[in-house]
Amino acid sequence: MYRLIAICFAAALSVCASATPISDSVSQPRSERPLIGPPAAWVIPASVPEAPPAAQGAATITLLADTQMRLGDAGDTTYSNSVYKIATPQGLDDGYLQVAWDPALETVTLHRYRLIRDGKPIDLLGDGSRLTVVRRETNLERATLDGELTATLQPEDLRVGDVIDLAYSVTRKDPAAADHSGVIAGPPDGVPFGRNRIRVLWPATRHMRWRAQPGVVQPRLGHVGADSELLSDLTNITPPRPPERAPLRYRAVNAVEVSDFADWAAVSHIFAPLYDKAAQLGQDSPLKGEIARIRAAAPDSKTRAALALKLVQEQVRYLFLGMDDGGFVPASADLTWSRRYGDCKGKTVLLVALLNGLGIDARAALVNTEQGDYVATRLPTMNAFNHAIVEARIDGRSYWLDGTRIGDQSLDRVRVPAYHVALPVTAVGADLVALNPEPLLRPSETVSLALDASAGIDVPAPARGEMRFRGESASEMRQKFADLAPADRDTALRKQWRDTYNFITLLGVGTSEDPATGDFLLTMTGTAKMAWIAEAGTRWYEVDRARLGWNLDITREAGINKDAPFAFNYPDWWASSETMKLPNNGEGFRLQGGDVEKTVAGLYAFHRAVRIEAGIMTMEVSTRSLADQLPIERAEEAHSQMADLAQTAIFVRVPDDYRPTDGDIAALKENKPALIQAYIRRGALSIDRGQLDAGLADEDAALALDPDNAFAHSLRALALATKGDARADAAADRALVLDPKRELAWLAKGVLATLKARFADADNDFSKAIELNDRNERYYAGRGGARAGLGRFAEALVDVDKALAINPNLPIRSVRAAALWGLGRMIEATAEADIAVGNQPKAVEPRYIRAQIRAANGQRNEARADLDILIAAKPKAEYYVKRAILWDAADKARRLADLDEAVRLDPRSTRALAIRASYALDAGNLDRAEADISAAEKLKPGARELALLRSSLLVRRGHPQEGLAVIDAIVAKNPTDSMAFNERCWMKATMRVSLDTALSDCQQALKLAPNSPAILDSRAFTQLRLGHFEAAIEDYDAALKFVPNQAASLFGRGLALIGKGERDRGMADIAAARRLSPEIDARFASFGMAAPPAT
Repeated sequence: MYRLIAICFAAALSVCASATPISDSVSQPRSERPLIGPPAAWVIPASVPEAPPAAQGAATITLLADTQMRLGDAGDTTYSNSVYKIATPQGLDDGYLQVAWDPALETVTLHRYRLIRDGKPIDLLGDGSRLTVVRRETNLERATLDGELTATLQPEDLRVGDVIDLAYSVTRKDPAAADHSGVIAGPPDGVPFGRNRIRVLWPATRHMRWRAQPGVVQPRLGHVGADSELLSDLTNITPPRPPERAPLRYRAVNAVEVSDFADWAAVSHIFAPLYDKAAQLGQDSPLKGEIARIRAAAPDSKTRAALALKLVQEQVRYLFLGMDDGGFVPASADLTWSRRYGDCKGKTVLLVALLNGLGIDARAALVNTEQGDYVATRLPTMNAFNHAIVEARIDGRSYWLDGTRIGDQSLDRVRVPAYHVALPVTAVGADLVALNPEPLLRPSETVSLALDASAGIDVPAPARGEMRFRGESASEMRQKFADLAPADRDTALRKQWRDTYNFITLLGVGTSEDPATGDFLLTMTGTAKMAWIAEAGTRWYEVDRARLGWNLDITREAGINKDAPFAFNYPDWWASSETMKLPNNGEGFRLQGGDVEKTVAGLYAFHRAVRIEAGIMTMEVSTRSLADQLPIERAEEAHSQMADLAQTAIFVRVPDDYRPTDGDIAALKENKPALIQAYIRRGALSIDRGQLDAGLADEDAALALDPDNAFAHSLRALALATKGDARADAAADRALVLDPKRELAWLAKGVLATLKARFADADNDFSKAIELNDRNERYYAGRGGARAGLGRFAEALVDVDKALAINPNLPIRSVRAAALWGLGRMIEATAEADIAVGNQPKAVEPRYIRAQIRAANGQRNEARADLDILIAAKPKAEYYVKRAILWDAADKARRLADLDEAVRLDPRSTRALAIRASYALDAGNLDRAEADISAAEKLKPGARELALLRSSLLVRRGHPQEGLAVIDAIVAKNPTDSMAFNERCWMKATMRVSLDTALSDCQQALKLAPNSPAILDSRAFTQLRLGHFEAAIEDYDAALKFVPNQAASLFGRGLALIGKGERDRGMADIAAARRLSPEIDARFASFGMAAPPAT
């Protein structure tokens, strides 16, 4: 409808025209060519100023824009003088003369058309014989004939730097206006002028009203002879722009309007005889037969009115005729019916005649389809309207009927139009009537799409679509497609669907009507190539049209009415729905994103509901306007909320274990690049599920097709690394050569390095991955584990916490517990370990770490309980070794049984052999110790922990110097290793060998590793052995500062305190040590040291 009614009233004349002559008007000659002559005597010439500085760089620069008007009984004359400079080559096209006029109502007089070059005028007009006059009819495709003539003259030898001076006058005499005048004048907004003058004259005896809009045009009222004069004269001015996106009443700026109408009732009264006369039917009018037919066909007024409206809409085509007697006079009802075409006035009069003949109260009403908001604030004038409709009163209610629409089948479905105001045409005159549209009960536009993806996600999906239009939208779309030939209609329909769903290959398109509702439908069938996005081992589909909100533009330059509200369409309501039949009955498919029920700033109500049921995804969304404007103070709130909503998409996530259907495979085999991606994707899914061999096979298949695919090399490396296969490094390096930013390759290298206990390498690898992507929790988790392995527990804790901040559900609580344990924060470590086990009760690592933390915290029974669960689930040598250590010293049988079982399960476990040898040494069973040490040395030659045992065995067998020589060899091979010196210090102190040099070994160890709690404990024991109690206490204090629950340090400090004479303090430390380690007495007894029994 908008396309038609926007042109129904001619732009220059304001109201649509008729081809019927005014029989009682005075005939006036047609003006087929412009006259050539001077301006009228009342015109005051204007001087031309310099170019305005603000116009620098423009194609043309306006030096002078002079508009002078004289409103009189003989017609209204407008004098225009434009002087502008051609400043760039792009401005040359603006130099030609072009003046349009309505020859039936207007005459044009050209005063001058010249160019000024180097200060000298060059006449271009002459006697006017070179003028070309044409009737352009530029809007034939819009069913419009306006009858205007256009005079043109193309100047020769126009150059950049020339100044054009054009002056002409247009005199308009419209008999239908009954000598009334109404004008509005002002400069274009935002255009710089050297000088802009607006001058309006009228006889002082004539009562005129005038009003200045906000802005620079603020004229003064004065007198010139017998005339009143309204004058605005501005120099070097750029009129400010109106506020962007504001209601039209705020955008009317920089102008003055003048009218002689006292009120809107006077305007209504002027139109009334024109419409009343046209609505009178002739004595033998064929319309009387139509009236009788309608009366017989329906018993009630509403149905009769609907039938009359249908007759006008469907039996009379639209054609605008803006010729002859102007834009205010409608054609008669009989004439419009006889020729079966008419414009908005003609159709309105025809409908009024039919309704009145049916006994229905009806009258014409004038509206402005685009500027109704502004009309309500204007001075009364005939030029305020661009369309005519009908107001029919039935059962006390007004129905606003439009004969230019198509398809209104029922008055109950005809809504109040959103034109703000209407002016009923009545003989007594009527004021403006507010048009308040009712809130919409249903969306005016609904787009529905049904996709059948059940054959597979890579298979083109059969698609069915429907666009359903209601009310005003239905009328617009119905008219749009009714005007097209079949071939053009098919092309337009296909474009409409492609613009909406560009991923669908269309098979069939069509239109239809829903007789029950009056809705207009567009339909289509086709096949959809659905974009299932693949990334990092997962795939998803963004549901079409699911996003709500948009980027609400609230930017506004400073200027006039800058605090005006923002304008929006109201009422308005649009909706979309989509169904998607999923493969495998939807098993495992899930949704990302959910329902929305949100109102934004009182402006829009947003709704979204989405679900997957019975293998079908269903999504429904709608946006409903709640108001026609948004206050400026709520604009930022609305902008922010709308931007947030615009990010809320809906994704259908493919399950991790999705297996391609036969259709998927068939589709991918035809497309090598897609097949490569399918192998990569399926391999990634298998690797994520732990199916490493299957994943490797797929990545190998992808690399066979594309040997230089960095992503496939990265995934292959990750699978190999997870298996502990050393080939992972080479695969990752190949990926990095192909793509240095392939972060997954660094992840693979880090995983392999961690499994191989190359923690420094792992730290570097994970750091490289983080440099490429600092938002991936896996990289921080990996580096945290590596740093924990390096003993850098504080840094490890930071990384783990970063990983958990990104993904709180990441299963790395046990790593965090280990880091806290390493920092000596035992209470927190225990709590974290409990959380880890609670989150993963069947996982091995969290429970094993908790067992070790419990053991270190003196919770031996609880630690053994965790180990019992691990052993019951899957016996391993290391679990038996750990449990053996936790048995009380007196429980030698169970300790030995666990160690024996560990050796049975893993005869190559040097740790089990070493611990069993250590216990044998403590028990004095030197032969058993010899056997285990020898067996372990064969498995792990040169191991330092075994060398220490060998050294102790030699001392116990009475060969202290040989034992010492073993340790000396270790120190000689590792002169910068703090722990080598520490081990020699410890051996000397515990075995009472070379005590005179033990202290110097500990001193050297501390130089290499200051503040090491293990070395501080060794030096403290040495001081204790030497009887240096004060020094021993000082070192034990330092060690316990780092490891508060170290049982050996507590026991040793207790002995030192007792030796110093502080028995109570010493016994308190010894009691604490015994709680942490019940066998601590036995251990110190093996060193020849004993504490008093507890009292």
